[in-house]
Amino acid sequence: MSETDSRAAGLTGFVGGTAYTASKHAVSGLTRSAAKGVGSKKIRVNAVAPGYVVTPMTDKAAAIIGLSLGAMGPIKASALGRIGRAEEVAKLAVLLLGDYASYMTGTVIPIDGDLIC
Repeated sequence: MSETDSRAAGLTGFVGGTAYTASKHAVSGLTRSAAKGVGSKKIRVNAVAPGYVVTPMTDKAAAIIGLSLGAMGPIKASALGRIGRAEEVAKLAVLLLGDYASYMTGTVIPIDGDLIC
């Protein structure tokens, strides 16, 4: 089983983020194409597409623009009212790598607190 990281940008578009969004769409396409290419060898390929997640990088980005993560618009707009945690994304990756996802391949799964719905 292979797992890739597409980000929510791989499932939608963002103003001002053309290059980043294009790169994440490429990961989504790679995931689907690789799944077709190696499925006959019983290899599964899926991707997670996280939205905003608390990490040292997002903390630094928020500091650069002078906001706390909770004050960032997309986070405030989440129906869950919070930013995601890295552990939550990791748990999805573990699920995809295990037997519970044994018939799942070529799928990009958003884990984004409703960012793209």
